[in-house]
Amino acid sequence: MEKSSLKQQIYNAIWEGIVSGEYHADYVFNEKALVEKFQVSKSPVRDALIELCSDGILRSIPRYGYEIVRITGRELQDITRIRTLIELDNLEMMASRIHPEQMDSLKKKMALVDQKLAAGNLTVRDHWENNMTFHKELYRMSNNQFGASLLDRCLKAETMAYCLYGAVQLDRLDTKGHWAIVRFLERGDSQGAKEALRRDLNSMPGF
Repeated sequence: MEKSSLKQQIYNAIWEGIVSGEYHADYVFNEKALVEKFQVSKSPVRDALIELCSDGILRSIPRYGYEIVRITGRELQDITRIRTLIELDNLEMMASRIHPEQMDSLKKKMALVDQKLAAGNLTVRDHWENNMTFHKELYRMSNNQFGASLLDRCLKAETMAYCLYGAVQLDRLDTKGHWAIVRFLERGDSQGAKEALRRDLNSMPGF
């Protein structure tokens, strides 16, 4: 298997372990243990750890290992401000260029989420994954790759905070904010869509 594929598999496994609770907030990774766990050479492990640090998920501690980055309440507020800036600007730019097929795709996915919520078949993590997917897909309609990568990094940081500290409550989950954004866009009301998006972002829970 190619080195790059091994690196990505290790990256994904560590990320999944963090958000699933396999690794607690104080866990410290080290190369030797990961080499033994994944039965690979040091190179793909080191490359995966470097990329996780670059993405703001891990922090390197010389002669000690790699710790999970702790997201504070203040940092969550900063992330929300950044998301508000880039997502509102992006929405204004592409609101008049959204294809009906794109809107239909968003609406079908949201309807499925509503069905699972109503049936009680959606976990907090499932809902958060769907929330991230909605915002990513809405943003990517503009084909702004740099902005999309920045949004992805913000969402990963929020994911770590919510998974590590349990800040999301199941009874607070719904898709009303997303439906409001879509309905304003369908009416061609970009200003209304922006305000709905702003409310949706500001409704994110802290901890």
